Amino acid sequence: MKSQALIAAFDLPDSSLVNQRVPKKLLLENGAPTAADKRSINEGIDELIWIAALKPVTVGVPEFRDESHEYLEIAVLLLTLCDGAKTTRLVELVHRAIPYPVLLFIEQGIRLSLSVAHKRWSQSEAGKTVLEGDIVSVA
Repeated sequence: MKSQALIAAFDLPDSSLVNQRVPKKLLLENGAPTAADKRSINEGIDELIWIAALKPVTVGVPEFRDESHEYLEIAVLLLTLCDGAKTTRLVELVHRAIPYPVLLFIEQGIRLSLSVAHKRWSQSEAGKTVLEGDIVSVA
């Protein structure tokens, strides 16, 4: 798998590794606002793996906080999509569902990409985060 080689190149510390499967049910509960999104998750996602949690105690990088952002940790995830899946929407749903900034590896057939997005505090809902700006992705 090309994704494993790319993830290995990041040389993540053992202390940060989680390597747990994230159930689709969690995405359906936290990241699927519409029936079409739920269908896309069920039909388009083959697997979602939580690779690592990059926290101050696991990687030695301090957290960041200001008036609108709070980066306590960065979640590193691997999203494996089925052929024909609605890639752009599913990537957005994963970024929205996770309350922390996400470094998302996306594998779909022979295609491999990486996406990131900033998060900020929601101005309308206390304690909630929202995406800030566009999701940046590179193949």
